[in-house]
Amino acid sequence: MNIGILSDSHIIETHLKSEGYPKLLKTLNTIFKDVDHIIHAGDICCDQFIDDLATATGKPVSAVAGNMDFDSKWPKRLTLEFEGIKIGITHDLNDFATAFPKKSIRVFIYGHAHLPSIKDSPQGVLMINPGSLLKPRTKKYFKGFSEEKSARPSVAFLNLENGLVSAFIKKL
Repeated sequence: MNIGILSDSHIIETHLKSEGYPKLLKTLNTIFKDVDHIIHAGDICCDQFIDDLATATGKPVSAVAGNMDFDSKWPKRLTLEFEGIKIGITHDLNDFATAFPKKSIRVFIYGHAHLPSIKDSPQGVLMINPGSLLKPRTKKYFKGFSEEKSARPSVAFLNLENGLVSAFIKKL
């Protein structure tokens, strides 16, 4: 099973009426053409975007609310299971320890930092931050990383196959 992941899209209502919005949906349809499910890790900012994404791609979309999703219909945290593998989703990395008891999930998806990352936790959980769709940040914001010239929007992909889990980041 292939899962597309995005976060921190920060789509506002004026974006919905812009000429670039249909182009964005078309791009996401192309990027996510081979996925079975899409996950959004918060800071959607306009709930209509999730509905439009599902319509444009023809894929089911699950989402959580981020710190910028005021009065959102999406939950703050979510647990999904595909092929026997549990996936925990929140917007903020700081919610990892409290939202998901030890060993209860195999994959943790989060956003908020606007910086793509894939790493293992000390508990052996694969942790994925897809970065940001419209407001990417460079590593220069984080101590210890070399400075990048410019940030690029990014998404992530998660593959679940025969109990094996793999993921990668795609910069757009």
